[in-house]
Amino acid sequence: MQRSEVQTHLLQGLEVDFHPGQHKYFEGGTEIQGVTRSAGMTKDTGFLAPWGAKAGAEEADKIFKAKKTDELKRLEYSERIRNAWRKVQQSGADYGNVAHDYLEAWGLSQLGKAPKPPAPVNREVKKTVKPFLKWAKDNKIELIATEQVVLYIGDGHRYAGTLDLQFRIDGKNAIGDYKTGTRVGIDAVWQMAMYANAFEQCFPDQPKIDSLFIFHLPKKNGRKNMKVIELTREDFDWRYAPALGAIKAQEFQIKRSMK
Repeated sequence: MQRSEVQTHLLQGLEVDFHPGQHKYFEGGTEIQGVTRSAGMTKDTGFLAPWGAKAGAEEADKIFKAKKTDELKRLEYSERIRNAWRKVQQSGADYGNVAHDYLEAWGLSQLGKAPKPPAPVNREVKKTVKPFLKWAKDNKIELIATEQVVLYIGDGHRYAGTLDLQFRIDGKNAIGDYKTGTRVGIDAVWQMAMYANAFEQCFPDQPKIDSLFIFHLPKKNGRKNMKVIELTREDFDWRYAPALGAIKAQEFQIKRSMK
């Protein structure tokens, strides 16, 4: 599916429009806050400053190797150093999107909705997706759905998100999410918990979710091997997860009132 195609999903009696390119959700023309933004409140951002400084330093190192410079070049170099982190961030996002798209195509082929995709041409992307494909085969997972849009409706707030995959493993009902970033923090866990609550609200006739899986995929300059994180209801009470959506909605109201 093209990332520019708008998808309409009927969820809990509402038509929810999902814009894959922007990764935004709308109902009746009004944007619905996304899971990632809400769960992001729990994210540890302490590493961002050192990460940005490292990106700037690496770009500066490239510049210092230049033999000549002048006033205009200095201006250009200053902009390159200042925005180096954006370039690195975009590169990572592009890489993640390519890997994610391949795994989505694989999932659709497993469900009989599309032909099996050819192996990735890029060697690094191949190294990223291959461990998950092997894990899925070795664990004999039963894929149920991919890219499932879900909606949660709470007391005065809503949030929406897209599940990477829903599956059964060892008799358990599970949902999973692919991650290609440098690190996986607690916000990723709360993100999955928000998905689980929204899924169960959208599909009350389906079995409840037993496990949340996060697949931290390997990639160049990142993890060397895939890490599989599984959390169950015994690990923490994920019924509290929708509160993040409520807090984010209230945060929006507070900011608007403070203007």
